[in-house]
Amino acid sequence: MFDAQSPSLLETPLALPSGQIIRNRIAKVAMEENLADGTHLPGAQLRQLYRTWGAGGAGLIITGNVMVAADAVTGPGGVVLDAQQPVAPFREWAEAGKAEGAWMWMQISHPGRQVFVATHATAIAPSAARVDMGKHSSLFFEPRAIPRQISERSSTSSP
Repeated sequence: MFDAQSPSLLETPLALPSGQIIRNRIAKVAMEENLADGTHLPGAQLRQLYRTWGAGGAGLIITGNVMVAADAVTGPGGVVLDAQQPVAPFREWAEAGKAEGAWMWMQISHPGRQVFVATHATAIAPSAARVDMGKHSSLFFEPRAIPRQISERSSTSSP
């Protein structure tokens, strides 16, 4: 029976096997906001958005896609974290999301063959198979395949 005086399951902490304890079971799931600044960094707009979500009471905030290569983004306004990007804007973004006590986890991503022709001149994927979307297929590049040695090494390495 429902008891309005006791906390709901959503409000109870969640202990993870890693030892982390999330303050409740409410999560903001990953969405691709496309609000990066002109250099693909998380700027003021993303910091404010995540600060707002954190203030909303979620125990866990999962970022939208953060691309791992500047030549592989899914569209304009995508966040890119690679060796060329400064780390400070990412720290500020994390601080904004965590300001009210939420955990913030980053979703890292690589779109593979799903790179729009309008966003970059090439695409790399596990195979050279093009995106098949009928008459819309021409919106995507025909990717070049990852060199065999790299894909073999990746498939045989342990987690």
